[in-house]
Amino acid sequence: MIAREQYNRWWISWLFKMLGLIPVERTAKPQESFYAARAAVEAGEVVAVFPHGGIHKLEDTFRPKRGIAVLAGMTGAPIYPIRISGIRAQGFTVIAVFIRSRASVKGYPPLYCKNGESKVCLLNLTDRLTSKG
Repeated sequence: MIAREQYNRWWISWLFKMLGLIPVERTAKPQESFYAARAAVEAGEVVAVFPHGGIHKLEDTFRPKRGIAVLAGMTGAPIYPIRISGIRAQGFTVIAVFIRSRASVKGYPPLYCKNGESKVCLLNLTDRLTSKG
């Protein structure tokens, strides 16, 4: 999933379309993106999301969006939390790809969410992604 304003960049939108990214219109009709993501998960595809709604800096407060928990609960698909750190251009979308960094990826155990228990799921997701261990 990708923000509509990023998806519509004329010089790279062809790549986003080819990769099957789902554009998210955050101001009007965000539910259409949710339905597209649900259909993709139900078709057996992997849907990658930023659970907090975008790329953020490590010092920013982590508040995951409810949609990831609802999607996981409705489809039964697990959430595989990962944290990417060491990016020098934190908070930027495109420029971060072109600036050399020492990125590291930390994976966490899968998280299974029950339908209707999105608050508990989001608390567990927050705990995993903000833990120091």
